[in-house]
Amino acid sequence: MGMSRCWLIIATCWWAISAVIAQVPGSHGLTADSVFDPVSNSIRMESSGSFDSNAIHNDLVLGLRRGELIDRGIRERSQASLRPNNRFGQELEFGITWVGADSLFDHPRWRPMISVGHHDLLGIRFTRDVYDLTFFGNKAFEGSTAHLAPSAYEQQRFQTLGFGIQDQRTSSFLRIELVMGQSLSASRLRTADLYTAPEGVELDAAVNGNYWRNDTASTTFGSINGSGLAISGRWMRPVPIGQRKSWLSFQVDDLGFIRWRNALSITKDSTIAYQGITVENIFDFPDLVLGEEEILDSLGILYERASITRPTPFRMKLSWTMALGPKWFAAATADQRYLPGYAPSFTLQATRKLGRAILLSGITGLGGVGGVRVGLGFFTTWGRNFSIELQSRNVIGLVVPQAQGMAAGVALFYRW
Repeated sequence: MGMSRCWLIIATCWWAISAVIAQVPGSHGLTADSVFDPVSNSIRMESSGSFDSNAIHNDLVLGLRRGELIDRGIRERSQASLRPNNRFGQELEFGITWVGADSLFDHPRWRPMISVGHHDLLGIRFTRDVYDLTFFGNKAFEGSTAHLAPSAYEQQRFQTLGFGIQDQRTSSFLRIELVMGQSLSASRLRTADLYTAPEGVELDAAVNGNYWRNDTASTTFGSINGSGLAISGRWMRPVPIGQRKSWLSFQVDDLGFIRWRNALSITKDSTIAYQGITVENIFDFPDLVLGEEEILDSLGILYERASITRPTPFRMKLSWTMALGPKWFAAATADQRYLPGYAPSFTLQATRKLGRAILLSGITGLGGVGGVRVGLGFFTTWGRNFSIELQSRNVIGLVVPQAQGMAAGVALFYRW
C-alpha cells in the first residue's frame, strides 16, 4: 500500500511548464535552417517539457507541487475522471546543439554536430483502485479487495553528450550519445491485490512484480549512478505531390541503454499477511525499538543490490508535411515514447506565414498520456542571425485549473 501511494505522489509532484520538440526543418516552410545560410555555424538552445494525464486534473497536481493540503473536492474531481486505463506522464528536457559549417572530412554536404542535454522523463499506468487507495486510504475497502494491477511507473533522469553529422541539403542527421544516468525509479506490477479485513485487523497482499531504483547515496544533478550509450537521428526527404512540395521525416531520440551501478531491486511473487507488530514486553526497550532492516524483513521486501541495465525512454516520430500554397502549410505527426502509460500520439498542425519572418500555427493532438489537446505556435526571425520559437500543445491547461495537463516551450537559434 505504501509503495502504491508513493507512485502517484512522485509522479504528480514533478512537473514542468513546457512541451515542444524541435520542429522538423521545412515542416512549415520557414525555420532557422531554411532562413539562414546553411553553411554557417549555428547554435540552438531549447527547453521542452510537459505534464499530462487522461484522468488527473491540474488543481490536484499543482496542489501537490506546492505541498498544500488537498481538499476532498479536488480529489473527488479527479476521481470522477478515472477510467479502467489511467495514465500520467511528465517530460522535462533542456538541450543545446551546435552545428558547424559544411565540408566535414572534406565532404561538401556534411556538417559536424555536438549536443548536450538534460532529460527528466516519467510515465505511469495505474488502476482506479491505486488512486482511491492513494488519496482516500483503505477504509472504503474494508472487507473487500483493492486491485492494484496491472500498473507500472518509471522515472529516469539522465544527461547526454552527443557527437554527429548533419546533411546540409536535407537536414538529416545521425548522432552518437554518451549517457550519464542520474536517477532511476521504476516498477512493474503484473498482479497486486490488497485485502483489508473487517475493522482493519489484517492486511493480505498478493504481489507479482518488480521494483528498481538507483543507488540512493546521491541523486542530485551531476550525480553519475549509471552510464550508457544512445543514438539519435533523423531521415528526411522531399516527396513532391504533383506541383506541391512535401517532406517525409522519421526521427528517433535517445534510443539506447543505461547500466545502473549498485542499484536496488525487489522481485516478488508471493503473498503477505500483515497483522501489525507484536511486542511481548513493552518495557523491554532494546527489543521494542526496531530498525528499518527488521521491519522490511518482516514484510518480505528487503532490497537486493546489483547492477541492472534499463533501456532509455526513447521516442520515435514519423512526420509528413505539405505546402498548401505560398503562405499555408500542414503537417501530420505520429510518435511514441517508451514509457509506461504512453499510447501512440497523433498531431495535426496548420501554419500560416505572415510576411517574411513570422509564422503562426494551430495544433490539435490526441494520445500520449492525455486526451484531445489544442495548442498554438509562434516563430519569428530578427535580422539574419537570430530566431525564436514559442509553442504550447495544451493552451487550455495553462489558464484553466480544472483542465488536464500543461504545455509550453521555447527554442532560440543563433548563427554566425
